[in-house]
Amino acid sequence: MRLSGGWERSRVQLGFTRAYTLITSAEDSRLRFDMPWIALESTHGPWTWHAQASWPRLSMDYRYRVF
Repeated sequence: MRLSGGWERSRVQLGFTRAYTLITSAEDSRLRFDMPWIALESTHGPWTWHAQASWPRLSMDYRYRVF
């Protein structure tokens, strides 16, 4: 029998600014992804079974500013 687990994680941050004669605008985005998981595998004779559970979470923040 084999028990394993892990945590997959990713972070992305994007941003850009546009400038015109009288107006400047800025946009920022942040993405976060987390997924803890656990798996169990066992072999009995010619049979193998596998069970896995995961809890994915995605969140995003967006901000737009005008100056």
